[in-house]
Amino acid sequence: MSNNTTQHDKDMRKFQKEYEKTKADVWKKTRHFELRSHKRAVLGVLVFIVLLGMFLVAEVSSGYVEKVSRRWKAGRNYEKTCSQMETYLDKGAYGDLFEYGEYYHLTDSESGKFASWYPILWCAWRYDVTEKAAEDLAQNVEISLDRIYDGNITYFADTLAAFYRETYEDAENADNPEVFETMRQRMAEVLKEMIPLTDEEISELDGMTSARISKLLRERYGLE
Repeated sequence: MSNNTTQHDKDMRKFQKEYEKTKADVWKKTRHFELRSHKRAVLGVLVFIVLLGMFLVAEVSSGYVEKVSRRWKAGRNYEKTCSQMETYLDKGAYGDLFEYGEYYHLTDSESGKFASWYPILWCAWRYDVTEKAAEDLAQNVEISLDRIYDGNITYFADTLAAFYRETYEDAENADNPEVFETMRQRMAEVLKEMIPLTDEEISELDGMTSARISKLLRERYGLE
């Protein structure tokens, strides 16, 4: 009985050791696999980040180089560039003027050779969007008063008030205030033709808030 017990104890100890060794081997292999998988995952993420960074840098660099290149080209041909913009001004083609300046990135900076053109270009943009808003409003009125929405009037009133404010402020600090005065005169013709407003009403627009302009328009269209 004693011999059997002793043998049984030996067998159990052997089994326990083999079990512990097997357990350790499995844990070691599992851990090794997890570490390798983790390293691969981390490596994959790092590669992705590097590639993404390279892509973004390339895009930014490409855009920056293009911007600098176009602006440099405009500066190199300064007289030709200014002549073209003056042609747009003379024609009252303010939308074309802004697009031209934007293409050469002259709308990005208030400094440099084209510093004096910066406020002109942005007032040209304001003129263009205001004229288009007036056209939309006039078309809806022509079809039916039911086509006039508060949004139409509010948007037009906001951009018209901004046009008068910006052309006034920029003209005060400009070497060529007559450019902005010409814009105002042309806008007056647009308002008389499309809205239409009277000369007296137009003369009161300068300094008028967008809320007051909205009220004026609603009264004009019999909406109040």
